[in-house]
Amino acid sequence: MSELMDRSVSAASTKEAADGDTKTRSIEEIGVEQIDRFTQCWNQHDAGSFAALFDENGDFVNIGGHRAAGRTAIRLEFLALHSNPARTSVLTNPRIGLRMLAPDVAVTVTRWRLENRCALEPRQGSGIYILVKRGQQWRIRNARMAGIVANFEPRLAGAA
Repeated sequence: MSELMDRSVSAASTKEAADGDTKTRSIEEIGVEQIDRFTQCWNQHDAGSFAALFDENGDFVNIGGHRAAGRTAIRLEFLALHSNPARTSVLTNPRIGLRMLAPDVAVTVTRWRLENRCALEPRQGSGIYILVKRGQQWRIRNARMAGIVANFEPRLAGAA
């Protein structure tokens, strides 16, 4: 993690209530928890729990670029995906970065891999998640699963 991210994450602690006890948790822990829940719901093919992770007006953009706006649409999109191509899929979704944008808004980035027990080839890409705090709950406001273009080699500015 970069020094800038270390500072922004360590500077952003939040008080969260758990079973009546108040404990201090960093936004980094909350970000990890949200992405872990996202991945768990995907792998359990649980549309209701998946949609519940999102803010009421959240957006989910799948790897095909299709956007579902709002919890109901996210649930329906998830059901459609998991009734056919993703019904046997397994998602790994390690988080590679997190940054606070405001005290109640964070963005986290993952490097995902989607494997399917059917004949489809494994896919990989990056995920970008915007997390928002509503009361004491953190929710996903936007999740974007972008695929990686094969054989793409980015060039650094100034490189020949």
